[in-house]
Amino acid sequence: MRASKFCFFLAVVAATFLLGGCAYSIHPYYISTDNVREPGLVGAWIGSDKDAIKTTIQQKSDGSYEISGRDPDSNIEARYSVHLFRLGSDLFADAIFDSQSQNGKDIDLPGGVVPLHLIYKVSLNGDTLQTAGLNHDWLIAQFKAGKISVAHQMMDEKSDGDILFTAPPDELRKFIAQIAGTPGAFEEPDTLHRVKQTAAGAN
Repeated sequence: MRASKFCFFLAVVAATFLLGGCAYSIHPYYISTDNVREPGLVGAWIGSDKDAIKTTIQQKSDGSYEISGRDPDSNIEARYSVHLFRLGSDLFADAIFDSQSQNGKDIDLPGGVVPLHLIYKVSLNGDTLQTAGLNHDWLIAQFKAGKISVAHQMMDEKSDGDILFTAPPDELRKFIAQIAGTPGAFEEPDTLHRVKQTAAGAN
């Protein structure tokens, strides 16, 4: 499982519990005027890996999306609230943890846990969905070289640990727009394929 997938499923935990190699934000990347809808996203998706977790995407009445995935080993289902937005011609998704349950019973988060925002570059082509998170190693290298500037702090004492963006949404969007087309700024995309339904409606 690649770093971006770990980041996605760990975005709910407190800073002291986060695995290294992720980039989070306190503030959202989307703004209130964003109202991008992509009906083709709705459905069930799965990667080609043998241990891939099936991801289900549903659209909510406010135009945002709910993305859920269940870990078959623990039977824990995590649900994320996702807002789509465009910067130029690029489509992005802002994902933040919403809730989780195990065997149908809701699980409360531990005290002190704060959900954090993640951003993904999104490409939808028929029954193929690709998502790419920010490249943590690229960001670290650029920060050290003084080539990029956006308000942030490191989430531990290591110089190459997790990154926490503290900039407000308008600055975050300007930063993402600047690096959107830069080679290496985003990871190689994860590819999901639509789960086809049988005539009876079962997967």
